[in-house]
Amino acid sequence: MPAMIHTTERHPTNTMTPLTMDDFLSRSTWFYRQDGHVCGPLTEAGFSALVRMGYVKNEAMVWQNGQAERALSTMPDKRSLLASPFIDMPALVKPLVKHAPVEAEISFENPPSLFGRTAALFIDSFLIGVMSVVLIVLIIPFMFGSGLSNSLWTILACWFGTASLYFSLSESGAHGATLGKRLLGLRVVSEAKKPVGLLRGLWRGVLKTASIVIWPIAGVVALNSKDKKAMHDMLAKTRVVRR
Repeated sequence: MPAMIHTTERHPTNTMTPLTMDDFLSRSTWFYRQDGHVCGPLTEAGFSALVRMGYVKNEAMVWQNGQAERALSTMPDKRSLLASPFIDMPALVKPLVKHAPVEAEISFENPPSLFGRTAALFIDSFLIGVMSVVLIVLIIPFMFGSGLSNSLWTILACWFGTASLYFSLSESGAHGATLGKRLLGLRVVSEAKKPVGLLRGLWRGVLKTASIVIWPIAGVVALNSKDKKAMHDMLAKTRVVRR
């Protein structure tokens, strides 16, 4: 009779080594002392984020595991902590954060000269003339026939409408300037130093176009006004300022 062989079933043992506190401290090595409180341990990324957001002040005492304390402001490698965590990431996955441009403070103390405003008006008048000619010569004959485009009232109506819309749409909104004003470094704002709204811009555009028709009277009013304001600016409660 053959001998019986007894085998012992072996259970697999867990070979994973538990993570000790020393292993954790080797990965999370930052501490800081601020306002009488000690915070840590912190990872490199976590500590850098607190520094960038301003939670860790320059006067805070910081140290890594096994090193002496030192003030954050005296650290020669502080710049690396302030670096963006996305600096090594591809451009497509970087956060789309843009800093808003800082607007220069609007001042009414030094109004632009009448010469600069007149030069801007000449540039705008040339553009308005070109657009009016295109409207009269090409668009109106195509839509209503050539007879209507030969009328003097049609020509005046086209010029007045083109000029009013040009001034209204260009000088309202955030930019607040026609092409002529942009070239001369000027813009239009309300009396509250805010961008001109669309309705106020339409009202101002009609008034400005009408003041061009009666330019001798408008010129005398502007020359004799306290702040050299044009008549349409007085009525629309707007101002022309330097950009």
